[in-house]
Amino acid sequence: MQAEEIICRVSDEEIIENYLRPKINGETSSIPRYVVELAEELYTVEPWLLPRQTAPILNPGEWFYFGKRNRKYSNLEGVHCEGSWILEDGCIAVVSKETGEEIGGTTRFRYYYRNKGDKESRLKMSNWFMREYRLYYKSRRVFNGRQVFCIITCNDEHFIE
Repeated sequence: MQAEEIICRVSDEEIIENYLRPKINGETSSIPRYVVELAEELYTVEPWLLPRQTAPILNPGEWFYFGKRNRKYSNLEGVHCEGSWILEDGCIAVVSKETGEEIGGTTRFRYYYRNKGDKESRLKMSNWFMREYRLYYKSRRVFNGRQVFCIITCNDEHFIE
């Protein structure tokens, strides 16, 4: 396998410890150039309209984002009535291999959409997925604020550049 064919895989623990925790603490992180920083629009814009950072070492159908989870948006609320990020898997604890303590949590969502402009149509499943990472406060299973790290993945070649 040639070097440009190597795909970067980052563990859940690495995301929490090497990016999310330093970012929340105002420190530098080890993967900043591959991450797009957004505010609440991470949840309010259709995933195919979000800016994307690509690199040869990254999976071409996977993008990294840092943003804020807006409290007024629930997991099931629509995005401009065009679609919704709907919870697929509840919160799964991310555990430190070194200490064995829970350091954060990850939740998986799938994007469902409607026919454009038809607020009455049923939601249809898409090939867009989001894994959201949140940091826990020290040794408590309470999330640390609204800041999140998200990986959005598309399993549809039409949207992959």
